[in-house]
Order: sequence, then structure tokens, then C-alpha cells
Amino acid sequence: MLEHNAHLIRNLDTPMIARDVLTYLFDPDLAMKALLEVEPTWGGDLNTRMAAKAAGWRAPEAAPQAEDAAAANASADVPDAAQ
Repeated sequence: MLEHNAHLIRNLDTPMIARDVLTYLFDPDLAMKALLEVEPTWGGDLNTRMAAKAAGWRAPEAAPQAEDAAAANASADVPDAAQ
């Protein structure tokens, strides 16, 4: 049984996915043309989407390093109260 998901979101819609798979089996050029038309709506081609996802994973790792550097610079500018 195929779930139709109201035919609203192409990459989550089972009949559209089945159509794309069968089109690729019988006419790969037409299927690739259809893919190129919708890929921009998904955030670009596979390499672009994966680069964006990787950058998203790396962003939290870079943020604490930047905060630590800023804190070190700020504490270096404050004179020691004990002096």
C-alpha cells in the first residue's frame, strides 16, 4: 500500500517517488532532467546540501573556541585588582 501524503511534498510523496524511480529505469535522461528542476528547492545538489550540513555540525564546535579567545582577550585588558 502506498501512502500518498496529500501529494504536497515531492520527496516525501510515495507516488511521485515511485514515478521518479520508474522514469529513471526506463528514461534516465528524463529523470535526471526532472531531478535538476527540483534540486534547487531542496537546497541545491547533493554536494551543496552536504557541505551546508557539515558546516552546521562544525559551527557549535567553533563557537566555544571563539568565546574562549574573546574571554582571554577581555581578561587580559582588565587590570588585576590585587595590585
